[in-house]
Amino acid sequence: MMIVITKKSSCSVLLFLIALALLSNSCTSTFKKAARPSVPHYNVQIIKDVNYLPDGRAEKADLYLPKRPDETVSPAVVLIHGGGWFGGDKAKKTREASIAEFLAQNGYVAISINYKLSAKNSPSWPQNLYDCKTAVRFLRKNASLYHIDPQKIALIGFSAGAHLAALTALTADNKDLAGKDDYLPVPSDVRAIVCFYGVFDLLTFENKNMTRQMLGVSLQQDPNLWSLASPASHITRDAPPFLLIHGSADKVVSIKHSSQMHSLLLQAGADSMFLPIKNAPHSFNLHPPGRDLSKILLTWLNAKLNCTE
Repeated sequence: MMIVITKKSSCSVLLFLIALALLSNSCTSTFKKAARPSVPHYNVQIIKDVNYLPDGRAEKADLYLPKRPDETVSPAVVLIHGGGWFGGDKAKKTREASIAEFLAQNGYVAISINYKLSAKNSPSWPQNLYDCKTAVRFLRKNASLYHIDPQKIALIGFSAGAHLAALTALTADNKDLAGKDDYLPVPSDVRAIVCFYGVFDLLTFENKNMTRQMLGVSLQQDPNLWSLASPASHITRDAPPFLLIHGSADKVVSIKHSSQMHSLLLQAGADSMFLPIKNAPHSFNLHPPGRDLSKILLTWLNAKLNCTE
């Protein structure tokens, strides 16, 4: 497994833990604490099919809550499933559910969401994005109920879900893409984002038919909309930290999408880590063949969210 880590300067990575410590100047001391975490494992309470969207919506969410002392607040993560914007599910046991439970075992509140999906002649844009922002607002609005630190919320997205996660993170202050829900004006900003094999520039994505179904128009009909719906169009130096994970053997979404997103983030002066996984295909969890990404994910999140346990 090759690790590429860059932030405004080039570094020679000799040891993985040294590389992790270089991820952020502002989190160096936290990262040293988190590099070899002695993390307690908590029992997990799972609440299925939570109504996080307005009444009448069929899409639900699953909550994964660590059983911690009541006075202890937790960081939180929203998980956004993949499926080409037209399929997938919040409770996939080999990915979303397993990762959500892993995070809860390590002290995170995790919410895995279903959101509006596209169908033939039924685009899901921009409601799919609005649903992701509603999930962030839901956690922040209910922070006291679920013992969440409202300043420590992150996103994890997979494939099409990584596209929506990136767009959620990068357009938190965009009033034209805010949407309307029961939790406004609760903010939808996040502190960190993890993207597994994501699509970040729809104009260069190979599967134009899938994108057209999601947006409702072709690239030729409305290139401005395709650009608006691309995370790459919204990058600024104020972007939250990104962790981009992608398999080198991905034949569905080329690894070049994550590589280019990483470069664009660095060019803007933002914080980005790119983690190519050698020979990994599209769609894997924290355990692609012969590898274990769980410590990398947990260490990175702990550092970016300033979690010391």
